[in-house]
Amino acid sequence: MTIDQIARAMGSDAEQQQFLAGCTRILQPYLAARGLHVGETPFSLWTIEGLKPPLPGTAAGEKWRSENRPSVCGGAALAEFPMLKSDDERRFLSSLKQSRHHRVGAARVTR
Repeated sequence: MTIDQIARAMGSDAEQQQFLAGCTRILQPYLAARGLHVGETPFSLWTIEGLKPPLPGTAAGEKWRSENRPSVCGGAALAEFPMLKSDDERRFLSSLKQSRHHRVGAARVTR
């Protein structure tokens, strides 16, 4: 089983251990001998419904939180990401679109 922890980054080793212990305790009946993998996605790589979330503590971040949904005025659209502007990355993304094996939103399940 795979867990991708995308809440705000955990600040200390104690918080990380508490999170892992809680996941293990709750999921143990379902895991049996399969194992558990936990990854932490950096905030800089998040997208929610195609939008980059605003920074916490900002007016846009508060709007997202209070409405419990993303909004264009509160986040950058994917086309606005600086990381997607290089020629190499554009070529790579174009090749993905042309590939028969390209899957969008595929879930990874580990057994």
